[in-house]
Formats: sequence, structure tokens, C-alpha cells
Amino acid sequence: MQAYLTDGEVRGLALDNRGPITFNQDGSLHRSILDAYEKYGFYIFTGVLNDEELSDIEADVKEILQRAPVLC
Repeated sequence: MQAYLTDGEVRGLALDNRGPITFNQDGSLHRSILDAYEKYGFYIFTGVLNDEELSDIEADVKEILQRAPVLC
């Protein structure tokens, strides 16, 4: 299973479907992002959130999980 996951990660990182958000002059999403999305079905935006924002989200998710009901 570990080999399968590692292989998937390597293959995923090799795709050209990640990068910063870029826009055209008119404010629409850059064509290269749309092309990658159409080809792979998803696009990974990088550099969108800073470390402080990520920490806030992580803390919020932990709080939500702590308050979530538990099935017995």
C-alpha cells in the first residue's frame, strides 16, 4: 500500500496542474489554468494562503472536530 501511495504522489506531482493564481487583463482566470483543469479535472493553486491563514484554518478544523458528535 505504501508503494501505491508513493507512486501516486510522484505521478501527481509530475502533472502540470499547479501554480499560483494568474489572471488575464480582463480579470478572468488565465487560460493555462483552465486548460489544465479541463485536462485533469482539478487544479492546485499554490501560494494562495500564507502560514498564518493556514494555521487559523487548522485551528478551526481541530475545534470543529473536537465539538463534533461521536457515534457509539
